Amino acid sequence: MIFRGSTAILGSGPTTPHLSCPGIDGFYNYTKKLCGKSADTRGILCESASQNHELYAASDIHHTSRYWDWTLDWEDFTKSPVFDIHHGFGGDGAADPSDGNNCTTGAGCVQDGPLAGYKVQWCNGIEQPHCLSRNFTSEVSSLATSTRLSWAATDEFRGKSTYNDFNRALQIYTHNAIPQSVRGDFGSLDAPSGKR
Repeated sequence: MIFRGSTAILGSGPTTPHLSCPGIDGFYNYTKKLCGKSADTRGILCESASQNHELYAASDIHHTSRYWDWTLDWEDFTKSPVFDIHHGFGGDGAADPSDGNNCTTGAGCVQDGPLAGYKVQWCNGIEQPHCLSRNFTSEVSSLATSTRLSWAATDEFRGKSTYNDFNRALQIYTHNAIPQSVRGDFGSLDAPSGKR
């Protein structure tokens, strides 16, 4: 999971194995780590990563991209440095049952960290200003993370023989696990609060 444009929030925090800002060489090395887990993936992901690394290394483009190695946090992603209140995106929301907002139903405003009190404008394609919401639900989070985010679970997509099969399994099986577990605004179809 790559966080684009997150330097303002996460740039001053520590770099951990969970959340890194490695530059292109570090990201390539991380991809090689993923490639080394399954020989079947080499033709799909690793060849592309190698070509992209050579392209970036030969260019004048110097940038970093943060990424979250969620396989380190699969047992309880809510305790990940990504959701740390000082160096991450803040914690859970506090549910408000009286809030009739259909985008945040079952979730509440993020209470701590750099996004506490942050206002978003859109909900399911409709302008509907509200606070950024989350709802870490233990049974939903546990189900999603234990069955879809561990290294063992990633075999579901790493073993695919074509790019289309790989991408489809990654998107459906693993990519959706975090939004379905964080819920609130992150679980909406127009996250992060964009207009369709």
